[in-house]
Amino acid sequence: MKKPFFLFIVGLLLIGAGCAVHSDRTPRNTSATDTSAPNETMLIEKLYADVPEISEKSQEIRDVSNGDVTVSVRIDKEHREGDMYPVQVFEDHDTHTVTLWIFYISTTGDTVTHLNELTGEIESLETWRATRDELPE
Repeated sequence: MKKPFFLFIVGLLLIGAGCAVHSDRTPRNTSATDTSAPNETMLIEKLYADVPEISEKSQEIRDVSNGDVTVSVRIDKEHREGDMYPVQVFEDHDTHTVTLWIFYISTTGDTVTHLNELTGEIESLETWRATRDELPE
């Protein structure tokens, strides 16, 4: 694994302030300071609409853990890259989090892409779906 990619992942895990978090256990929403861009709720709704796998994985994890573990989404509006916000989808345990996927959503909310964890490349959702079944979970 490349060191910059590792540092990027660690940085995403440590980011907390200024991020919107949606959890199926305790939904939270921080208001955006930029009123011209879609707010976090709109971006999260777009993400869930484009990536139904998040809801499916959330239900699966909730069932397996008897409701003790939930899936949350964090949009990092402070560290956007160009016109894309990084989005972390993670298991939310009582003592820690475990990243499941990292997506990017455009600042306008019209495009969602995936960060390939193995290559560090941004890929389309179609490519992610085609290749994710090849990886063991």
